[in-house]
Amino acid sequence: MTAPMKAVKFKPLFRRLSVFIIFGLLASVITLSLVSSASSSSSGMSVTYERFDSLYHVGSLGIAHDMGQDTHDMHGVLSNLSNSSAFYYFSNATYNSTYSGESVKIEGSTFLYALTFGKVTSYSGNISIRLNQNGLLNVDSQIPQLIRVIVSTSGMSELVWAGLLMNGSSITTLSYVNETGTLTLVFINGTSLVNVTFPLKEGVAQYHENLDLVQATPKLIAQSTHEVEVQQNFPRRYAPEDDELTVGNSSVNSSTNYNTTLAYFNGSLVPALVWKGEGLALTDIGFGKLGVVGRSYFQFSTIEFFGVNGTVLGYVHDSFLSKEGSRQGIISSSYSSLVAGELKVVTGKVTPPKPEVETEVKVNGEPAVIIITNNGLAESTASVNLSHPVFVVEHGHGEGAHLVEVSINGTYQFFVVTPSGNVINVTPVKPANVTETVLNVSGGKYPAQRIVVQANGSIIFNVSVLKNQTVTVYKEVNGNLVALNSSNYFVVNGKLVVYDDPSNVYYAVYGAPSTTTSTTSTSTSPSSTGTSAGLGSLLPVVAIVVVILVIAGAVFFMKRK
Repeated sequence: MTAPMKAVKFKPLFRRLSVFIIFGLLASVITLSLVSSASSSSSGMSVTYERFDSLYHVGSLGIAHDMGQDTHDMHGVLSNLSNSSAFYYFSNATYNSTYSGESVKIEGSTFLYALTFGKVTSYSGNISIRLNQNGLLNVDSQIPQLIRVIVSTSGMSELVWAGLLMNGSSITTLSYVNETGTLTLVFINGTSLVNVTFPLKEGVAQYHENLDLVQATPKLIAQSTHEVEVQQNFPRRYAPEDDELTVGNSSVNSSTNYNTTLAYFNGSLVPALVWKGEGLALTDIGFGKLGVVGRSYFQFSTIEFFGVNGTVLGYVHDSFLSKEGSRQGIISSSYSSLVAGELKVVTGKVTPPKPEVETEVKVNGEPAVIIITNNGLAESTASVNLSHPVFVVEHGHGEGAHLVEVSINGTYQFFVVTPSGNVINVTPVKPANVTETVLNVSGGKYPAQRIVVQANGSIIFNVSVLKNQTVTVYKEVNGNLVALNSSNYFVVNGKLVVYDDPSNVYYAVYGAPSTTTSTTSTSTSPSSTGTSAGLGSLLPVVAIVVVILVIAGAVFFMKRK
């Protein structure tokens, strides 16, 4: 048996190891700080969540399972209603707060009404619809018996309100409208429902409607509360999404893939990633003895919005399920209509610039939307690491364009976007040779770098600046030196970056008076404070710094051992 090791011998080693671990963690924090300075932040964002269930049932009961507590203690109430012929069940839960990224549990309310019907009554009144650019929707209806408000836009269906308005009243709720859509109001009409649909866009619209409806008298027979969990996590950029919606005692789910598009956000069209999934599912959706059985249609939609430099502006998530059908029996028949949905909007107080040029590119096979805005900035579904105005010749004449470096999942690529929306692929190259020399310019001698490049097509290359002075770039064409347009080169992070349709030899001349260098136009988005100049080149530098710090720490502590 070996003797136990004395605890005292662990103390110096433990102290060294602890400090070494802290040292390494500090290096990691430095890395994360540098990287996060060029990425977007969710600070200052808010989250608004709405969940509604609406089930209208006419006829005999006894379809669904005995749900007990899962149906909010309504089973006992429903058991005593065999003589009633019509029921309306709805639930709602809303939440509005500062975005935290953490799931929260909120309280929802559930109501069950028994309905009796009278004679057919003619109703006439105004319906006013008001929508602002943030999605706030106000509906004033002078026609009673309203139970649902459904918004449809760009292939999305949203149940934006469910309840029971027996007298003319006003509804204020949240919606997402991708510039234009439709609004459907659903009214009780005895053994059926009546839908009235209107066009929907930002602004105020007023309509006059005449409806003949079977008069309904509701009686509240049960009311309870229930718990709803609100997830706040952002979708993963360029990755599939898994969605699920639970309604009553059933749930539907789908794995959705992404597409790139333009979507409406706070008054402007911006680059967006869209995840969509839909289908039919065999469901047995019940609330006590009240329920619907059969194939239900479901739909999931998520839109994530991107702004300047690819900064995340926010996202919208919508889940929607509907089932409508009738059952004819020898003794009795029934009709059921179910609509359920949730809408979640996470957004910051950002008003994007207006788009001027829109195009789509491929980065390692992945699609990316790029927008050049009216103030010369670059927006994209990809991360924008660098954006700079350049001069190109298109359609026989020269004009301003934009050099953009974007990245998706660690793959970086340069493009030039022209004013007409054409895209030029740009290849980064490494100069074959760089030597110091002296060049005669306008009768004076100036220090210069002679740069030899071996490439074809549009290229971009960089060299370390020779001096902290004004720099002018020339290229050799048929034995003569031709000055590059000053937009086509710039200095960033101590590097002279040159874009051109290449020659073989370039000269970077320092201190010459003829031309001034352009400055970088790397943009800072409203919700980000870091520049976007070459994050791809920054990461290796950060990694080297971390390795050096960790090795230095190891050597330091080993010497003291």
